[in-house]
Amino acid sequence: MNCAAYQEDISRYLDDDLSDREEQEMFAHLAGCESCRGFVRDVMQLRNALRRIPAPEPSDSLDRRVLSIPEQWAREHHHVLSRTAGFWKQRLAVPMPAAAAVLLAFLLTTVLALSMWFRPVEQTKPEVRYIMGLPEVEVRGIPGLPAKSVQ
Repeated sequence: MNCAAYQEDISRYLDDDLSDREEQEMFAHLAGCESCRGFVRDVMQLRNALRRIPAPEPSDSLDRRVLSIPEQWAREHHHVLSRTAGFWKQRLAVPMPAAAAVLLAFLLTTVLALSMWFRPVEQTKPEVRYIMGLPEVEVRGIPGLPAKSVQ
């Protein structure tokens, strides 16, 4: 490549737009080319000088002019806007309340249906019975022992 191509690569390097391979090639060229090293110095000095310049502040008159553009456009196109707005007001005058009523009816029906289908299951309390006493039982079965009654 010639120096003009490498100077293009130097600009791309400063913009962080070079691949690793291209960057290595550029630095290898810079090692042996005084002209391109001078170009890098000049570009870096220019870049640093531009960064030191404060950004311009817009004037108050510019703010007023920019902010007045939508108002001016609305004044110039009022006839179109009023016609369009009237068209949509007229077109939506009846359907909008009807759509709201249909939506409300749908929501109420849905809530009622769900409340009927998904009622909580009534849980019954388990029946607890207390045994107050045990009947007398005669224990037998061991030969040679007298029978006992146990309560």
